[in-house]
Amino acid sequence: MQKKIASIIAEYNPLHRGHIYQLQEVRRLSGADQILVLMSGDFVQRGEPAVLDKYVRTRMALEAGADLVLELPLAAATGSAGEFAAGAVAILDALGAVDELWFGSEAGEVEPLREIAEILAAEPDPFREMLRRKLAEGASFPAAQEAALFAALAERGERAERTVSGEREDREEEQAKEALHTLLEGSNNMLAIAYMKELILQNSRIVPKTIRRKGEDYNSLSTESGFASASGIRHALFDKGAPNPLESLPEYVSKYLKDPRALIRADDFSDMLFARLVYEEHPEDYASVTEDLANRLQHTWRECRSFTELADALKARNMTRSRINRALLHLLLEIREEDVRRCEHPEVVRILGMGNAAAAFSRIRAGSVLRLSASVSDLPEEVYGKDRRASDLYAWVLSRKTGGKMRMEYQQMPVKI
Repeated sequence: MQKKIASIIAEYNPLHRGHIYQLQEVRRLSGADQILVLMSGDFVQRGEPAVLDKYVRTRMALEAGADLVLELPLAAATGSAGEFAAGAVAILDALGAVDELWFGSEAGEVEPLREIAEILAAEPDPFREMLRRKLAEGASFPAAQEAALFAALAERGERAERTVSGEREDREEEQAKEALHTLLEGSNNMLAIAYMKELILQNSRIVPKTIRRKGEDYNSLSTESGFASASGIRHALFDKGAPNPLESLPEYVSKYLKDPRALIRADDFSDMLFARLVYEEHPEDYASVTEDLANRLQHTWRECRSFTELADALKARNMTRSRINRALLHLLLEIREEDVRRCEHPEVVRILGMGNAAAAFSRIRAGSVLRLSASVSDLPEEVYGKDRRASDLYAWVLSRKTGGKMRMEYQQMPVKI
């Protein structure tokens, strides 16, 4: 009988109790024989380095219950939510072994998310027209997209049919807008919608499944509940006045977070970023760097002294902070649009770690169009070269902070437990 494989797309930056709960619930609810985690490497979707290196985070994932951890390529891992989802779903689908994709969401149900995903996949006329109009008016992309989704839902008749006019009609419309806003306000909801959109576009056989997110909100900085978010844990680790977040974490996680020298942040890469800016004449050549941002960057960077200070100085009404961070990171790591597009057509995938993953490997060997690789030496330069150099850069920064010996990426092999 064929073994069942469930999958999770993750960053584990760092792994926390909410992630552990998710792994346990996926195992329980899916009845899967194996859980495959596709995890970002040393740099993540917020446009920053991960707080711990990918091998430490892989070990945490395996200790928490994952059976196999594969690496999400750098260009996808540091892309927009859509690019992150597109690259991840492309890999999971190409493996030919994954039955279900599980994700946390604030909604806790698939259907409300699926309705939004279907509109984003099809982009009907009302959606495209409203999106274009709102962007032309100077709205940020998230605000413009929300207005466009409401227009498309109204056109599809997803709202209750109007039976009366006047004040009640206006009230119902406001309630519908508020319900949509609440749905889209959930960071995990938005990522879940992005995954489902890509499953639709790629005509994938993988079934989407969700569980309600447990603990603090994605962006919450509170660590008092015992279910702190990754954002809250990172904030507390770097803010000496914040409550200690380590008490709520298992020892196999907290032991790696106790030494502040081993914790990496964006400003550790400031000198390298500014060195790139000294001689880079065309920052717009890199992914996420618009012509407007490139112009502002050229006139701003000389007045700043750190990655964070520069990102703050580049803030604009129509551009989120994460998008600015991603643009700076892409410039630093020389990630271009063609690198992002290549992630949509994966050829190989790197193994980061494994437990007893025999069932997963058996199904992947039988159905995958991808080649799994345990070693960098097996990967073509055009496919993994920038990923390798980015990890070497991360390893150099880490060794510089801790005083330890730098381990080059070609020296690394998958974590086994």
